[in-house]
Amino acid sequence: MKGPVYWHPWLYQSAMRLLYGAHGYHERYRVVAAQVPPGCDVVDLCAGDGRLRSYLPPGTRYLAVDQNPLLLRPLQASGVPTLVANLRESVPAGGCVVMMASLYHFMPQQADLVRRCLAAAGRRFILTEPVENVTASRSGIISRLSAWASDPGDGTSGQRMVAADLERLLADVPGGRVVHRAREWVLTWDRG
Repeated sequence: MKGPVYWHPWLYQSAMRLLYGAHGYHERYRVVAAQVPPGCDVVDLCAGDGRLRSYLPPGTRYLAVDQNPLLLRPLQASGVPTLVANLRESVPAGGCVVMMASLYHFMPQQADLVRRCLAAAGRRFILTEPVENVTASRSGIISRLSAWASDPGDGTSGQRMVAADLERLLADVPGGRVVHRAREWVLTWDRG
């Protein structure tokens, strides 16, 4: 069963705002949007509530991809292109492929998924991943509660990545670079 963060877009967005704080919530999307090459269409993997879309330049073609149809329904209702997909099976192609704070769901095959995302990206793959997580809290209660609330229902609720994991990923998938280091790192890989 999925944790409550994934039950409704409002719960998802509220949890993200709580985790990142007022400034950090908006800043993370601004940082990612600034990395999208001008005129590039965007395929947003594990899009959640599709919030990235509102930070992209007007007219940017955008596709929200998520495994959870509940999160995509409001986007569909407002006419935003969406796709329910399991990234373990296939990665949709686009000019700029983005994955924000979801790579940990694919551990320990994260390098394989990054390679497939890069192959699907016509120009650039943008990845963000937190290296500081509430699930790693020193408080056992907070750690367990956070893991339960954010459990995607796929057995990855206790897994999270740290800076060393992302450094290893850069070594495993050459050509990437860190463009922003904070609580959440932003990495990019460009295609030829």
